[in-house]
Amino acid sequence: MERTIHQDARPVRKLFAVSIPASVIVVTVALMGFVYWQGQKDIGLLLQGGAVLALTLMMLFGMVAFVVIRPRAQWAAKDDGLIRTKPGGEPQLIRWDQIYKMKNTGLMLVIRWRDDATEAANRPASALEHRDNLFVATNEADELISSWRRHLPSEA
Repeated sequence: MERTIHQDARPVRKLFAVSIPASVIVVTVALMGFVYWQGQKDIGLLLQGGAVLALTLMMLFGMVAFVVIRPRAQWAAKDDGLIRTKPGGEPQLIRWDQIYKMKNTGLMLVIRWRDDATEAANRPASALEHRDNLFVATNEADELISSWRRHLPSEA
């Protein structure tokens, strides 16, 4: 039975909405204090430089946040593994035995997996390992982790 995994990045967006402006203010004030301490006593130039720095940092941090938060794929859970569908791509089945790590960070579920050895022909080892983040609720993440653990081969 296939079950769609619904992702919701709102908690991460809220975190970034608070942490980005706060970090920009701290960095800008620290750098402007350093410049003032080094001898730049013209307040107008300091404020102008601080505004340019703050605007630049906001744009830079905003781009990083956009890359981190954007959904990379649609996910679904089946009895034999997870189905990952990239935008404009074909569905890819990731069997439970291919997954070697699932971690619930509280904000997202981090999944790491390796390709099959049969698919690994003439590819470096680094190209066989993959990682993706699912922005799911904690109970959904815990449910996926328990499904993965249930399907792990038992040690003899």
